[in-house]
Amino acid sequence: MSLLPVDPLSELASEPRPGAMEAEDILARLHIHRNSPIPRFLQLKSQFEYLIVTGECPSGQRLPSIRTVSSALGVGPATIARAYRELEAAHLAVSAGGLGFFAIGGQASQSEPHGRVRALISEVLGSAIAEGLTLDQAFEIFVAQVAEMRGTLVRPSLALICKREGRSTELAMRIRHALVDLDADVTTVTLEELAEDTEEWLPRLRKMHRVVCLLWDVKRTQELLAEHGIDVVPLTGVLGDDVRERLAGLPGSTRVGIIASSTQFIDGMITAVTALNTGITIIGAVDAQHRHAMRALYEHVDCIIYGTPARAVVRKEFNGSVDEIELIYVPDPSSLLHLRRLLQADLRGSTRAPVH
Repeated sequence: MSLLPVDPLSELASEPRPGAMEAEDILARLHIHRNSPIPRFLQLKSQFEYLIVTGECPSGQRLPSIRTVSSALGVGPATIARAYRELEAAHLAVSAGGLGFFAIGGQASQSEPHGRVRALISEVLGSAIAEGLTLDQAFEIFVAQVAEMRGTLVRPSLALICKREGRSTELAMRIRHALVDLDADVTTVTLEELAEDTEEWLPRLRKMHRVVCLLWDVKRTQELLAEHGIDVVPLTGVLGDDVRERLAGLPGSTRVGIIASSTQFIDGMITAVTALNTGITIIGAVDAQHRHAMRALYEHVDCIIYGTPARAVVRKEFNGSVDEIELIYVPDPSSLLHLRRLLQADLRGSTRAPVH
């Protein structure tokens, strides 16, 4: 399937495609459940995905601008940008520079698997009505059959390994939501637990389809598992949308202090923070193990920025006397897409693929 015309910018900027929706019509189909545990960018991504794969947003349809969606839904622009990047990673949208984002693949979905399945479902519904059933009754039967079939399918299993202070529950939730259609079973294991009782964990890990961890935990995880023939899939981490918005929103006069769990992370943290806000002033950066230096830093700053592994120390030593921002990292879309493809290959290969 061709995703882009030869001259994508001129082609995308041409007259609206047949069947194209107005921006207002697209916005009317979008909504955010603010109390949902599903991240907002994933909520939006799934709603756009439905419009595109069903053909309601035809290939070449210009998607509403990030600013327009942000204003309409009351959601930060970083969240909208993340949803669009997810669509790009799924090959459902493409960025055309200053022209914005455009849907791709929608027309193909009508003639390929999505279109064929929709036709089959329509035929079944027609037969059900001819037999005297209502649409609601047919829907209940359909849902029951989906539940029954789901029970017969092999669920991909993952072991997520991260440090004890690494927000493993939140990471696992994000991975489950990103792989929701695969119904992935994610088990969390702390690096500390694995190091303390590696032999105890090995039989369980070998039964998993994949073992994953964030990139900065790969070295230690591989040291524990490589000699036992267990490969580790690294997930690149990116700052969460909420964190990016808070950092970008700090006033230019803000005096900032950095607290890292180790000195080896300080340079990277400073780079990540200043890339999002060039106006702030970095007063100093310290290792969380140096409590005296931490206390001294607090006396000269308006905001403390710290890494997740240092969270326990920061919370114990201080009580919110200054603004605090935790650098929370989440798996980036490309890493999750790679993981999805690995799991799909595992499921095609066998009913239970051992960890490679």
